[in-house]
Amino acid sequence: METSESSLDSRIEQHPVRRVLAAWHDNRRFLGATGDPAVLPIFGRKRSFEQLVAVHSGGIPVRAMLDQLLQINAVEIVSGQRVKAKTKVPIFKGMTRSAIANVGERSGDLLRTLKNNLHTTATPLFEGTALMCDVDINVLPLVRRQMAEQGAALIEGASSLLGRSRVKSKRLTSKGLAQCRAGITVYYFEDQRANGPTAESIASKERRKNLRRRSSK
Repeated sequence: METSESSLDSRIEQHPVRRVLAAWHDNRRFLGATGDPAVLPIFGRKRSFEQLVAVHSGGIPVRAMLDQLLQINAVEIVSGQRVKAKTKVPIFKGMTRSAIANVGERSGDLLRTLKNNLHTTATPLFEGTALMCDVDINVLPLVRRQMAEQGAALIEGASSLLGRSRVKSKRLTSKGLAQCRAGITVYYFEDQRANGPTAESIASKERRKNLRRRSSK
Protein backbone atom coordinates (compact mmCIF):
# COMPACT_ATOMS: atom_id res chain seq x y z
CA MET A 1 0.00 0.00 0.00
CA GLU A 2 1.46 3.33 -1.04
CA THR A 3 0.77 6.33 1.14
CA SER A 4 1.44 9.87 -0.04
CA GLU A 5 3.55 12.11 2.14
CA SER A 6 0.92 14.85 2.12
CA SER A 7 -1.82 12.54 3.37
CA LEU A 8 0.39 11.25 6.17
CA ASP A 9 1.29 14.77 7.21
CA SER A 10 -2.40 15.71 7.30
CA ARG A 11 -2.93 13.43 10.31
CA ILE A 12 -1.80 16.21 12.60
CA GLU A 13 -3.61 14.78 15.63
CA GLN A 14 -1.49 11.64 15.53
CA HIS A 15 1.61 11.49 17.71
CA PRO A 16 4.82 12.20 15.71
CA VAL A 17 6.25 8.79 16.64
CA ARG A 18 3.20 7.09 15.15
CA ARG A 19 3.40 9.23 12.00
CA VAL A 20 7.04 8.31 11.48
CA LEU A 21 6.48 4.57 12.03
CA ALA A 22 3.36 4.59 9.83
CA ALA A 23 5.25 6.27 6.98
CA TRP A 24 8.12 3.83 7.39
CA HIS A 25 5.72 0.92 6.95
CA ASP A 26 3.36 2.41 4.34
CA ASN A 27 5.27 4.85 2.14
CA ARG A 28 6.91 3.10 -0.82
CA ARG A 29 9.86 5.49 -0.64
CA PHE A 30 10.93 3.90 2.66
CA LEU A 31 10.11 0.25 1.88
CA GLY A 32 12.50 -2.51 0.87
CA ALA A 33 12.15 -4.87 -2.08
CA THR A 34 9.93 -7.25 -0.06
CA GLY A 35 7.53 -4.49 1.00
CA ASP A 36 8.85 -4.38 4.56
CA PRO A 37 10.35 -1.21 6.12
CA ALA A 38 13.82 -0.71 4.68
CA VAL A 39 16.88 -0.63 6.92
CA LEU A 40 17.79 3.04 6.58
CA PRO A 41 21.05 4.91 7.05
CA ILE A 42 20.53 7.31 9.94
CA PHE A 43 21.81 10.30 7.98
CA GLY A 44 21.61 11.10 4.29
CA ARG A 45 20.04 13.35 1.70
CA LYS A 46 18.15 10.61 -0.16
CA ARG A 47 16.35 7.63 1.39
CA SER A 48 17.39 7.82 5.02
CA PHE A 49 15.97 7.95 8.52
CA GLU A 50 16.88 11.62 8.55
CA GLN A 51 14.65 12.27 5.52
CA LEU A 52 11.84 10.12 6.96
CA VAL A 53 11.85 12.21 10.14
CA ALA A 54 12.16 15.50 8.26
CA VAL A 55 9.01 14.78 6.24
CA HIS A 56 6.79 13.09 8.83
CA SER A 57 7.75 14.17 12.36
CA GLY A 58 6.40 17.71 12.27
CA GLY A 59 9.75 19.34 13.00
CA ILE A 60 11.28 17.03 15.61
CA PRO A 61 15.08 16.73 15.19
CA VAL A 62 16.32 13.43 13.83
CA ARG A 63 18.35 12.56 16.94
CA ALA A 64 15.45 13.34 19.27
CA MET A 65 13.14 11.09 17.23
CA LEU A 66 15.72 8.31 17.18
CA ASP A 67 16.08 8.54 20.97
CA GLN A 68 12.30 8.31 21.42
CA LEU A 69 12.03 5.27 19.17
CA LEU A 70 14.95 3.55 20.89
CA GLN A 71 13.44 4.27 24.31
CA ILE A 72 10.23 2.42 23.44
CA ASN A 73 12.12 -0.37 21.64
CA ALA A 74 10.47 0.42 18.30
CA VAL A 75 13.78 0.45 16.38
CA GLU A 76 17.30 -0.85 16.70
CA ILE A 77 20.61 0.48 15.43
CA VAL A 78 22.53 -1.99 13.27
CA SER A 79 25.98 -1.90 11.75
CA GLY A 80 27.03 0.95 9.50
CA GLN A 81 25.03 3.63 11.34
CA ARG A 82 21.78 2.22 10.04
CA VAL A 83 18.45 1.88 11.82
CA LYS A 84 15.88 -0.90 11.55
CA ALA A 85 12.17 -0.72 12.40
CA LYS A 86 11.01 -3.38 14.87
CA THR A 87 7.31 -2.53 15.19
CA LYS A 88 4.60 -0.36 13.69
CA VAL A 89 2.74 -0.11 17.00
CA PRO A 90 4.64 2.03 19.53
CA ILE A 91 3.99 1.50 23.24
CA PHE A 92 5.01 4.51 25.30
CA LYS A 93 6.43 4.01 28.78
CA GLY A 94 8.04 6.06 31.52
CA MET A 95 7.40 9.65 32.55
CA THR A 96 8.45 11.13 29.21
CA ARG A 97 6.92 13.85 27.05
CA SER A 98 5.81 11.26 24.51
CA ALA A 99 4.13 9.11 27.16
CA ILE A 100 2.38 12.11 28.72
CA ALA A 101 1.17 13.31 25.30
CA ASN A 102 -0.06 9.77 24.61
CA VAL A 103 -2.23 9.89 27.77
CA GLY A 104 -4.05 12.94 26.45
CA GLU A 105 -4.36 11.56 22.92
CA ARG A 106 -5.73 8.17 23.92
CA SER A 107 -7.99 9.27 26.80
CA GLY A 108 -9.46 12.02 24.59
CA ASP A 109 -10.38 9.52 21.88
CA LEU A 110 -11.96 7.13 24.41
CA LEU A 111 -14.01 9.87 26.07
CA ARG A 112 -15.28 11.11 22.70
CA THR A 113 -16.43 7.59 21.82
CA LEU A 114 -18.24 7.13 25.14
CA LYS A 115 -19.79 10.59 24.89
CA ASN A 116 -20.98 9.89 21.37
CA ASN A 117 -22.67 6.67 22.46
CA LEU A 118 -24.41 8.48 25.31
CA HIS A 119 -26.14 10.84 22.91
CA THR A 120 -26.45 9.00 19.61
CA THR A 121 -29.71 7.59 18.33
CA ALA A 122 -28.02 5.95 15.35
CA THR A 123 -25.55 3.06 15.28
CA PRO A 124 -23.10 3.55 18.20
CA LEU A 125 -19.36 3.55 17.79
CA PHE A 126 -17.78 0.24 18.72
CA GLU A 127 -16.60 -0.09 22.31
CA GLY A 128 -16.14 -3.43 24.03
CA THR A 129 -14.24 -5.08 26.86
CA ALA A 130 -13.15 -8.66 27.56
CA LEU A 131 -12.84 -9.10 31.32
CA MET A 132 -12.27 -11.89 33.84
CA CYS A 133 -11.96 -11.19 37.57
CA ASP A 134 -10.25 -14.44 38.61
CA VAL A 135 -7.27 -14.83 36.27
CA ASP A 136 -4.41 -16.92 37.64
CA ILE A 137 -1.64 -14.41 38.43
CA ASN A 138 1.02 -16.95 37.42
CA VAL A 139 -0.38 -17.00 33.86
CA LEU A 140 -0.29 -13.21 33.45
CA PRO A 141 3.07 -13.06 31.61
CA LEU A 142 1.69 -15.38 28.92
CA VAL A 143 -1.59 -13.45 28.80
CA ARG A 144 0.23 -10.13 28.37
CA ARG A 145 2.40 -11.49 25.58
CA GLN A 146 -0.46 -13.05 23.63
CA MET A 147 -2.69 -10.00 24.11
CA ALA A 148 0.09 -7.80 22.73
CA GLU A 149 0.53 -10.05 19.69
CA GLN A 150 -3.21 -10.24 18.97
CA GLY A 151 -3.64 -6.52 19.55
CA ALA A 152 -0.81 -5.67 17.16
CA ALA A 153 -2.35 -7.93 14.51
CA LEU A 154 -5.72 -6.19 14.92
CA ILE A 155 -4.11 -2.75 14.62
CA GLU A 156 -2.23 -3.84 11.49
CA GLY A 157 -5.49 -5.02 9.89
CA ALA A 158 -7.29 -1.85 10.90
CA SER A 159 -4.49 0.30 9.48
CA SER A 160 -4.77 -1.53 6.17
CA LEU A 161 -8.56 -1.05 6.08
CA LEU A 162 -8.28 2.65 6.93
CA GLY A 163 -5.57 3.07 4.32
CA ARG A 164 -7.87 1.67 1.63
CA SER A 165 -10.60 4.03 2.83
CA ARG A 166 -8.50 7.18 2.47
CA VAL A 167 -9.70 9.90 0.13
CA LYS A 168 -7.11 10.36 -2.60
CA SER A 169 -5.68 13.86 -2.75
CA LYS A 170 -6.66 14.34 -6.42
CA ARG A 171 -10.30 13.37 -5.77
CA LEU A 172 -10.36 15.59 -2.70
CA THR A 173 -9.34 18.71 -4.61
CA SER A 174 -11.38 18.02 -7.75
CA LYS A 175 -14.66 16.92 -6.15
CA GLY A 176 -14.52 18.60 -2.75
CA LEU A 177 -15.04 15.32 -0.88
CA ALA A 178 -15.38 15.48 2.88
CA GLN A 179 -12.88 13.78 5.20
CA CYS A 180 -13.04 12.63 8.79
CA ARG A 181 -10.70 11.22 11.41
CA ALA A 182 -11.34 7.56 12.26
CA GLY A 183 -9.43 4.88 14.11
CA ILE A 184 -9.43 2.15 16.73
CA THR A 185 -7.37 1.75 19.90
CA VAL A 186 -6.64 -1.53 21.68
CA TYR A 187 -5.23 -1.59 25.19
CA TYR A 188 -4.67 -4.24 27.83
CA PHE A 189 -5.36 -3.63 31.49
CA GLU A 190 -5.09 -5.46 34.77
CA ASP A 191 -5.43 -4.69 38.45
CA GLN A 192 -4.87 -6.76 41.54
CA ARG A 193 -7.32 -8.06 44.11
CA ALA A 194 -6.75 -6.66 47.58
CA ASN A 195 -6.79 -10.14 49.16
CA GLY A 196 -4.11 -11.66 46.97
CA PRO A 197 -0.43 -11.10 46.16
CA THR A 198 0.42 -8.86 43.26
CA ALA A 199 2.67 -9.80 40.40
CA GLU A 200 5.08 -7.11 41.55
CA SER A 201 5.20 -8.44 45.09
CA ILE A 202 5.85 -11.98 43.88
CA ALA A 203 8.63 -10.78 41.60
CA SER A 204 10.03 -8.65 44.41
CA LYS A 205 10.19 -11.62 46.78
CA GLU A 206 11.91 -13.70 44.12
CA ARG A 207 14.49 -10.99 43.53
CA ARG A 208 15.20 -10.67 47.26
CA LYS A 209 15.99 -14.36 47.86
CA ASN A 210 19.71 -13.84 47.33
CA LEU A 211 19.92 -10.50 49.10
CA ARG A 212 19.83 -11.66 52.72
CA ARG A 213 22.25 -9.96 55.09
CA ARG A 214 25.13 -12.20 56.09
CA SER A 215 25.97 -12.51 59.77
CA SER A 216 29.33 -11.06 60.77
CA LYS A 217 31.96 -13.37 62.29
